Amino acid sequence: MFLRPNFNRAKTAILLIYIMMALQILFAFSHYLQYELLGNLEKGIVEYDDAQSNDTRQQFIAIIIVVMSIVSAVTFIQWFRRAYFNLHTLTDGLKYTEGWAAGAWFVPILNLFRPYQIMRELFEESSRIISEKMGGFNPKPYLIFVNLWWALWIFSNVLSNIAFRLMPNSGSIEDLKAETMVGIFTALLEVPLALITVKVIKLYSEQEEVLNDTVQLDINTIGSDTPHHL
Repeated sequence: MFLRPNFNRAKTAILLIYIMMALQILFAFSHYLQYELLGNLEKGIVEYDDAQSNDTRQQFIAIIIVVMSIVSAVTFIQWFRRAYFNLHTLTDGLKYTEGWAAGAWFVPILNLFRPYQIMRELFEESSRIISEKMGGFNPKPYLIFVNLWWALWIFSNVLSNIAFRLMPNSGSIEDLKAETMVGIFTALLEVPLALITVKVIKLYSEQEEVLNDTVQLDINTIGSDTPHHL
């Protein structure tokens, strides 16, 4: 019984999350520049080239964010699924199959709660196993971070959907300015979400390392108890 290595997957997921966070900060700043441009447009002091450059910059950053968000999501789900797979090798008492750690993100309605349930189960069951095998184990407080992670995830996605649906059709400067302000807020909201996601990954990675130590301890114990014949 061996746990599959998951540390590098965690590092890759964290790196991509930090890249996404930086891109969102850049996008918020780009939105700010657009807001300033719209203010100048109201005053009639914007040239066509300035407006064209703004649109090109916004579209370019948006395309990069879409591509990188897909890559980041893939790396996170790879880590998440491997973590759940490893836990499955240590206990038969988990509520869901390993495939749900990936599939639950893509099923409407279910993706509002199932990934959260699996994340909680990762921490709860790993803590229980470690406590049973290494008495006196005190896991770091994780519930507040897991709850905050999921609350921010839901809020960010709901806000993004609302902002998209309420996108103005009139094309008036006031509507564009309001849309831009929403864009700044939604981009900056990704910063705390990124930070708390990294925290959750790091917390569980530490716990997974302890799990791996318990597995090695069991293997060594079994080996030492096996009679050796000359």
